[in-house]
Amino acid sequence: MDLYNIIGFVGTALYVIGYALLQTKKIENGITYILFNLFGAVFVLISLVKYWNAPSFAIQSIWIVISLVGIYNHLKGKEKAHTTRED
Repeated sequence: MDLYNIIGFVGTALYVIGYALLQTKKIENGITYILFNLFGAVFVLISLVKYWNAPSFAIQSIWIVISLVGIYNHLKGKEKAHTTRED
């Protein structure tokens, strides 16, 4: 097994661990879960450098965009809550 396979398996593990933690209520559907998904997608995407697969590239890219939107919304929500408290 080479480095690209290992990186891909780490990404897969991040997806599975994040989802398992969410389903067992060890984490909430918040920034931690979003980061598990973001880094899972990034790692799988890195593995595609050597083991190209167009459908996997598409879903990982979409997953990264969705995760970045989630992080933006999370930070925006925190900023709004902080601003509201100051009023």
